[in-house]
Amino acid sequence: MCTTPGCPNFAVRFGVCAQCAAQRERQRGSAASRGYDGGWRKLRKLFLQSNPWCVRCGAPATDVDHIIPRSAGGTDDWGNLQALCHACHSAKTGEQTPR
Repeated sequence: MCTTPGCPNFAVRFGVCAQCAAQRERQRGSAASRGYDGGWRKLRKLFLQSNPWCVRCGAPATDVDHIIPRSAGGTDDWGNLQALCHACHSAKTGEQTPR
């Protein structure tokens, strides 16, 4: 069953039905509209060059994570960034996602 309150759909993947997942993506907006544009890609590349290892597990880092998320007032300052592998970044994001 879909975990979206009030949704009656049973066909789900990762806890939500296709309709609710599409609605969430529309509300979320594009990466560029959330500030992840060319400037962010350059910053991300430089940060990963300087911090090549995941701070959680030591694997090669693939993602740059905001310790305090942008949505909560976090900035792109290097002190608010950490290098993570994709698995650790996904796990951290999943820990923060309200259900």
